[in-house]
Amino acid sequence: MNYQSKSSPMYVWGMTLILVFVGVASSFFFVDRSFVRQNIERLHLSSNASEKRVIAIGSSLLGHATFYDYFMSDFGREKGFDAFNFLQITRGSGSLEDFAPLMHVMATAKPNIVVIESNLLLLRDNKISRLNVAIRRHKKYLRKILFLPLRYVLGSKPRKIEMTRDLPYEPARLNPTFLKFALDDMKEQEVRDVVLPMEMEEFIICAREQKITVILADVPRYEMLEDVILQSPMNQQKMSALILDLQTKYGIEYLKYPDKLGLDNYVDFYHFNQKGRERYSYWLLSCLSKL
Repeated sequence: MNYQSKSSPMYVWGMTLILVFVGVASSFFFVDRSFVRQNIERLHLSSNASEKRVIAIGSSLLGHATFYDYFMSDFGREKGFDAFNFLQITRGSGSLEDFAPLMHVMATAKPNIVVIESNLLLLRDNKISRLNVAIRRHKKYLRKILFLPLRYVLGSKPRKIEMTRDLPYEPARLNPTFLKFALDDMKEQEVRDVVLPMEMEEFIICAREQKITVILADVPRYEMLEDVILQSPMNQQKMSALILDLQTKYGIEYLKYPDKLGLDNYVDFYHFNQKGRERYSYWLLSCLSKL
């Protein structure tokens, strides 16, 4: 008996495409909600700690410069520093606007210290593809939304991610071709402005009233990328003026990383490897222990 295969009607394909489009478009909304909800829960949990509490917010640069949460606390104890309860909240390609919904909860958690990555003061636009930037920014959370339920359905347990594991130093990865790609990528992300969002200004005022120390911390890239990050003398002037204003008006501390690190501290010109992470974490903890 012969069966003839029939293709699906056009309206089925049309409905499928519409659903895919709506799903992708709405996923960014749910990703933002997921980011905020997840970290609100973590902030509430951190408020019960007895040690000196530190909340650090930043982009993926900070994520690769400090150890994650209790790993950072353990590292500090190993190096002989004070007992810190460290909470790291990071978001790839982020700016301070992304953290605005967390500001009130961050203040009510009453940490002793809040560390803000200075790169978050930059508002960047991608000249070529805004969608590309959005996907890169949200990919970690999209991966969780898409694959974690699937793992449970298949009966496999989610793998525990150990944030202490870094890619090793590989000179082959840090070649002129990769450097050109990194420089081109940096130039594509046009700096729209250097600004302090209103929500952050309100948080800083509230933090000062509650005697919370707010710190702006530099997280360096490889020096050739640092030379192009601000893209113009005007942006450099804006950044310097804003940092000075934060210091004089609000008493914020600015920590500038003092060393020029060689390539053996990096994994991809942007992010530290294990050696770089240990050096930066030691420096940051030594600064925090003096406060």
